[in-house]
Amino acid sequence: MLATLITNIKSSLQAVTEVAVVYERPLGENEQFTNFPAVVFFPAGPENSFETNTENKREWAFSIFVVTEANIKTVAEATVIMANAVEAVMNKIDNAWNGGTDNGHRILQWWSGDKWDYLLTEVGGTIVAPLTLHVRYLTNN
Repeated sequence: MLATLITNIKSSLQAVTEVAVVYERPLGENEQFTNFPAVVFFPAGPENSFETNTENKREWAFSIFVVTEANIKTVAEATVIMANAVEAVMNKIDNAWNGGTDNGHRILQWWSGDKWDYLLTEVGGTIVAPLTLHVRYLTNN
């Protein structure tokens, strides 16, 4: 199930026209973004609990970071670019999501997020919007 979720999320993100590049893993220490806005996503970990004596509730969380360059635009312009990219990312996954079922159980998804950060480094400024995509389903024991 995890590999399928990663593949589906990646293909949805790559179809977002407001995003220039998608990375399905954190960037390494010496790596830099090649284009903006960029999206970085990766599994943040599972949660598992017993729902009944024959079913487990499993939830996967995916960290999704939308990143845009702030030093080539005014902060106000970069914020508008970021807002459009974040909304497009969420809408694309929501619209592509066919919750469906697994072994007769519904698969659900929802979003959470945190505050946007403005990061200033020696190569310039970036705005980062952290999102979390949650996917929950029941599995048979």
